[in-house]
Amino acid sequence: MKKIIVSQSIIYDKKTKTFKDTLDYRLIKFLYKNNIIAYPFPNYDLNEKLIYKIIDNYFRKDNFLGFILSGGNDIGEFKKRDKTENSIIKFCKKKKLPILGICRGMQMLSHHYGGTLRKIKNHVRTRHEIFSLINKKKIIVNSYHNWVIKKCPKVFNKCFFTKDGSLESIKHKTLPIEGWMWHPEREAKYSKYDIQNFKKLFKIS
Repeated sequence: MKKIIVSQSIIYDKKTKTFKDTLDYRLIKFLYKNNIIAYPFPNYDLNEKLIYKIIDNYFRKDNFLGFILSGGNDIGEFKKRDKTENSIIKFCKKKKLPILGICRGMQMLSHHYGGTLRKIKNHVRTRHEIFSLINKKKIIVNSYHNWVIKKCPKVFNKCFFTKDGSLESIKHKTLPIEGWMWHPEREAKYSKYDIQNFKKLFKIS
């Protein structure tokens, strides 16, 4: 089976007063169903240069297809997660490795390249139709986010929108980097569209 490194969200355990990295089991299951083993990557409380070296060490020892920036947490909520994911993006840019940003992951991709966010209502625990400006395709997706991209960096193509005008997916113009605001792992039946595009991004036959 192939391997992909996945970033993790952070939770605070009030009982033990400790911060813990966490990864939604549904994402692990989604990857496993597509013959992928998920390798959770810790959030390091180090400077970005040291985190970059740790990432490089991962790739020197093993063969990974690329990275997934998972959902959970707002940007700025935990600085060590922001630093960790910034280092991941820098590494993938240099090595031209694939990245899929899911929900917060898409926001982080935009933020890294200088984009801005805005708050939005009625996008949490709901489903809505999104449409492509490129080929007019329409799909129904889940939605679990309070923030959307306000200003999209010029390095990305804007791929899907909702009827209220919020941007739902982006694709880098020259690198294998994509962002989806929906969660492919949270579907009772996985979307054929999501699987097809996931495999295309990571070059899985």
